Order: sequence, then C-alpha cells, then structure tokens
Amino acid sequence: MAAHQPGTSPNTYRIHLYPSAIATYYAPSDRSGLGGMLRERIRATHKWRGGGSRYDCVFVKVGDEAGFRGLDVVQVIAFFKVTCNKVEYPGAIVTPFKKIGNSPCPFTQMWKVRRDLARAGQRKFKIIPMHSIVRSAHLIGIAGTSFVPREVNHSNALEAFKEFYVNKYIDYHAHETVF
Repeated sequence: MAAHQPGTSPNTYRIHLYPSAIATYYAPSDRSGLGGMLRERIRATHKWRGGGSRYDCVFVKVGDEAGFRGLDVVQVIAFFKVTCNKVEYPGAIVTPFKKIGNSPCPFTQMWKVRRDLARAGQRKFKIIPMHSIVRSAHLIGIAGTSFVPREVNHSNALEAFKEFYVNKYIDYHAHETVF
C-alpha cells in the first residue's frame, strides 16, 4: 500500500446502512398509475413494527432468459451504500436460494427453491448491486404431509422449512414475472 503523499488527498470512504429500499418496476398489464409503473418497499430490519425481524426475499436478475430461468431468489440481510471519493455504490448483502429442478412443479406450476448452503451447512452470503433487484418475492414453505407448527410466523418461516414454492400467484405481476 502506498503511503499518503503530501499535497494529495487520500481516498475517503463512507458506508451507510438502510432498513428498507423501494423497488420500482414496470408491469405491462397494469395500466393504472404511470403506464404500468409500480413501487413496493422491501425491508431488511432486525425489528419490524415492535415485533421480530423482517428480512424480505427478492427476485434478482441473473441472465437474459425470460421468466424465472433468468432470475434468482435471495433474502436481503442489509441494504447499504458505499461512497468512495463522492461516487455512490448502492448494494445489498443477501443469502441466496437455489432452484430445485429445471422446471416448475407439475402439480402447482410453481418453481421450488432451497437455501444455497456452504458445505458445512452454513449460509452463504453475497453482495449484489441494487440495480439487479427486480421486485419482492413471496416464498411458501413446503410442509409435506405434516401440519405447520403454531410457532411458525412471519419472522421465522424461512428458518422453519427446508424447501419453498416461489409463489407466482401472490399477484398478477408475479405471475407475469415468474413463469
């Protein structure tokens, strides 16, 4: 590392954390508003409305393929912005999910995912740019033939199940995105 030279300014860095972000996306079948433009808040906070944590899931653009083949699902752990020499770099720290199979479930027509874990069974973490986030994602835990325990709620549902359906029926915008 080079020493700071007199008469020059060193690089300055600032990191800001945010509890939420707004996703703005185009939904072609929704003509209300500004020609199909929609907004939704995505949260990543340890305390939400006086209760437990809320770390939302989102779709991330990873390829040029249409539908879910060009998307991944991740859970947002933190939103941040790094400023280096007055240039801002917004991003998110996420934990990824991986697709189960190459097509949706033949019975539900929904894709399945599970957490993408390291070999030791620990969560993987990634840093992604904010511009790769498409919109929020809704996952449904796959309980199989057993009942869902009463203790499962919005704060711990992603920990209670090993596999999830990617819910394309949550709204018609998701249905247009996740086919």
